[in-house]
Amino acid sequence: MAANPVGWHVYRYDLERPALNLPQGLSLYAPDLRTWIEKLGGRRGQRFLLGPDGLPDLRVNAFFASPTMRNLTDLTNRDYAYSLALWLNFLLVLGRDWWEATEDDATEFQFWRCRCIARTDRDMQQVRQDYRDLVDITDDPLAPSIRHERELHELERLRRIITAHETEESDQ
Repeated sequence: MAANPVGWHVYRYDLERPALNLPQGLSLYAPDLRTWIEKLGGRRGQRFLLGPDGLPDLRVNAFFASPTMRNLTDLTNRDYAYSLALWLNFLLVLGRDWWEATEDDATEFQFWRCRCIARTDRDMQQVRQDYRDLVDITDDPLAPSIRHERELHELERLRRIITAHETEESDQ
């Protein structure tokens, strides 16, 4: 499989196809690709990801072979695979490997995925009320510092939702 400069992609194991012999350096572990996949816990139809370099990340793909994932439906597995690929591609755009991701990256991803989550006027009234409540909480000098940081983070997220909603309304 060739490298894909576009990003992470989802594939499925097809263990019914004829097994390909592995290159000499890898053949010490298993004689062919099917045996190698099975030794890693892979099963027929299981999804796996290849990175933009055309290579798998065994740590990422081990997730799909885990007992938890084996017990989920095929549809749920598919959704997890595509959601994970989307997250990894988001990080790729930021220039980060997945193990370097921060909580702020996750927040930005969530905001990017859900920035128009509040579409109705009633939803926006609630978002604005939550924002006002958090302003009061963050202005409290006696609030514990860890809570203060968490609330400031949420305050910023709500501000971005309000701004995005107002920008969307003015564009229409």
